[in-house]
Amino acid sequence: MNEGPIPAVILAGGNCGDEMAQASGETRKSLVPLNGLPMLDWVIDAIEKSGAISRMIVVGTKDRWQYKRENAPAPISVIQNDEGFVGNLFAGFGQVTETSRVLVSTADIPFINPEVVCDFVREALDLEADMVYPIVPMELCAQRFPGMKRTALRLKEGNFTGGNMVLLRPHFLQQNRDRIAQAYSARKSPLRLGMMIGFQTVVRFLLSQLLSPNLLSVAKLEGEISRLIGGRACALICKRPEIATDVDRPADLLVAQSLLAGPKEP
Repeated sequence: MNEGPIPAVILAGGNCGDEMAQASGETRKSLVPLNGLPMLDWVIDAIEKSGAISRMIVVGTKDRWQYKRENAPAPISVIQNDEGFVGNLFAGFGQVTETSRVLVSTADIPFINPEVVCDFVREALDLEADMVYPIVPMELCAQRFPGMKRTALRLKEGNFTGGNMVLLRPHFLQQNRDRIAQAYSARKSPLRLGMMIGFQTVVRFLLSQLLSPNLLSVAKLEGEISRLIGGRACALICKRPEIATDVDRPADLLVAQSLLAGPKEP
């Protein structure tokens, strides 16, 4: 599908865990310094220079952050909101109701670059779905970022980890706000998730992780998520581990400081 540049919502709220705060000297995760710049700046720079984004809405940092740049190709709006992940997501989407698609990114993936962002947006737009989320083969993450741990999901097609960007339709998101909020709040409760998506699916998922990955395929995963959120969800197999490598722990911070060493270009 040919579509011009789209808006991006960058979720920059949320605090560090105690260990990360002690190691970085910063309580807010998006503002953790990496070689003299907040982690958020690295993410914004890649999104901004991708050519795929018309403007950016940063949610959650207005009280403490200002992006310094020159000759910026995409304008930035900053809004303060501290209602958690879902509240921040909808606060950002409240600013982009005029568009058909929006890129959503977390602020803790400093390894992304303009090419990664451009490729994901282009490929995700082609899928014509309400929600497109990237999944990355685990072996690529291990090769590119050895020592940085990721949570793996065993599927028929291989072992994958989830990315930290998603392409969404704002209209779909607003229509299904309550359902999406319920799904997010239930993400760590097997009982609640079982009631929402069916215990047969939960059992199939557990068995696929413990016994045989052939019990759960990408298509099956897409179907269950689509039913859960009330729209068409697509998983995009992405070969760019940068999109799935967030900086969560002090050990991750050390790796990031090493890989991103040197002054950042303006």
